[in-house]
Amino acid sequence: MGTYTAGCNISGFMPDTEPQDYDDFENAKRAVIQLIKWEEDCVETEEEAKKLCALAEVINLESGEFNYPCLGRRYWVEYN
Repeated sequence: MGTYTAGCNISGFMPDTEPQDYDDFENAKRAVIQLIKWEEDCVETEEEAKKLCALAEVINLESGEFNYPCLGRRYWVEYN
């Protein structure tokens, strides 16, 4: 049985932090959502915060691998 890797990076670059492995998809998805919510608190404008919030809502509905762009970054979960 494989693992799910969750991460975030600037498009076209290696991740800023080491991607994390999880035993199941739901935990990996939650990790990405937590990262987005943290970044939502750090952005400079309300518009950026709304985009990140909307992305978190979309990701919450996912049931398999994903890779979404938002504000120059990519948020992803992949199965290994």
